[in-house]
This record gives sequence, structure tokens and C-alpha cells, in this order.
Amino acid sequence: MNTKILNECPLVTVFEDFLDADTCKKFIEYPWAWEKSTGYDHAEHRAKPTSHRTSSTTFIYENHKFYDFVAYTKAKISRTLKVRSQRFEFLQMQKYSSGEQYKHHHDYFFQGPEALNNRLGTVIIYLNDNFSGGETKFHKLGFSVTPKLGRALYFQYNYSPDENLLTEHSGEPIIEGEKFIVTAWFRKDNWSLDNK
Repeated sequence: MNTKILNECPLVTVFEDFLDADTCKKFIEYPWAWEKSTGYDHAEHRAKPTSHRTSSTTFIYENHKFYDFVAYTKAKISRTLKVRSQRFEFLQMQKYSSGEQYKHHHDYFFQGPEALNNRLGTVIIYLNDNFSGGETKFHKLGFSVTPKLGRALYFQYNYSPDENLLTEHSGEPIIEGEKFIVTAWFRKDNWSLDNK
């Protein structure tokens, strides 16, 4: 697994061949219960439908943990980042079809109850690359990451408020085909549905 640091502060890193093609295929082919994606309303402190994010998503809940590809991926993320698994939210599958996107946003919470145990880092794993478009674009840092099968993108935002703002990013529109990713977020402290 080759590692390339794209930016040092905030840290943005790419891990090549993070997942093998067979594991990626298992994620894509599993019959997930897809739902329309939501955004987070920072004023109302809740998730809500938005035109800002037009993909489909599904959370990978604990009842999926017995699937080998899920357990393997969660363990590898935790081991690679040296972050204990209890700090991670449920993994989330995301599917972007032609024309769909996630406009510029931040992954952490600016205020409200979620910010008490805020997110500190994001891992995006690209599960396929047989599509066009769909780059992850860091607007304030001035570069994009091209999806590649098995590639993982990691960035963190445990800095000052000004430095954290630099992690603004987007999932650019899909021009043709479908893009599949699995995303992991980890918190400052242990996370569970009970302490949200």
C-alpha cells in the first residue's frame, strides 16, 4: 500500500490499493437498502433533505459486521489510522449516478450537540473507477483527487478553526456511469447512537 501526502496542514493523504478489487466488488454488489441522501442543517442541528447532495446512501449498521468484507475494512481503517474502532461512526455507502454530486461542504459540525464530540477525520474509499467525473475537490486547497478502484482518501480537521475550514470539499458531478464509495468518520471520543 503506497501512501502519498497531498497536504500537510490540514493533513490530506491518499492510500493506493487500500482495498483489493474483490473486496470493492462485494461492497458494490451487496443489496443495500438505498435511500436519498440528506445534508446536515447546522442552524437546526439535524439531517434534512437537500439539493446540495443528490446521491443515494445507506449506513452499514452493526448487523452487517459479520460480513467478512465489512469487518475487514473497518479493521484496516482503524489499524492504518491508529484510531480505535469505538471512535468510528457506522460506515456509510454512497452511490452517485449520472449528474449527481455533493456540493462543497465540511464534514465536521460547527455547533450544536454533535459538536460536543465532533468528527476529527474522514476516510473515503473509492470502490470503482469505471465512470467519468466524480473527483473529490478541495476548493480552498486548490487540488482534486481522482477516484481509483481501491484508493482511500484520508483528511483530518483537528486544527484551529481557520485550518479546519480548508478541508471544504465536494464530490464533483458524475458525467457518465455510477460512482460507489464507502465513507468512515471518526470522533474525538467514543461514538454510539446513545451519546449522539
